[in-house]
Amino acid sequence: MEGETQKKKRPVLDHVALTYASVEKIKKWLDQVSAKKKGVKISRKDFVNWLIEKSNENLSTGDINALIGKFYDEESFLRQLLRDVRQAKEDGQDKPSLEFDIKLKKTEPKKETTS
Repeated sequence: MEGETQKKKRPVLDHVALTYASVEKIKKWLDQVSAKKKGVKISRKDFVNWLIEKSNENLSTGDINALIGKFYDEESFLRQLLRDVRQAKEDGQDKPSLEFDIKLKKTEPKKETTS
C-alpha cells in the first residue's frame, strides 16, 4: 500500500533558448554526422545533451576566465552588494560582513605630449 500512495517523481526538465547562430552550428554538426554515416538520426535535444554529458565536470580556468570576461557586470554586482547590506540590516546586523576582492585594471600611463 505504501508504494501505491507514493507518486513517481517525474524528472525535472529545464528548457534553454538557443541563439540562431547556435542552432545553425548544431544543424551543421548534425549534417556532418549524417553525411559520414547514413541512417544516423540525432535530434538537437539528444545532441546537446550528449555534448554536455561528454564534457568535463569542471570548467577549465581559461573557460571560467572567458565567461567572467564576457558576462561580468560591475553594476549588477554593486546592486547585489547593496541588497546584501540592506538584508543584513533587516536581519539585525549592525555591521554587515561583506567580503570580496577588488582587482583594478591596469591602465597604460599617459604619454606626455611635447608642445
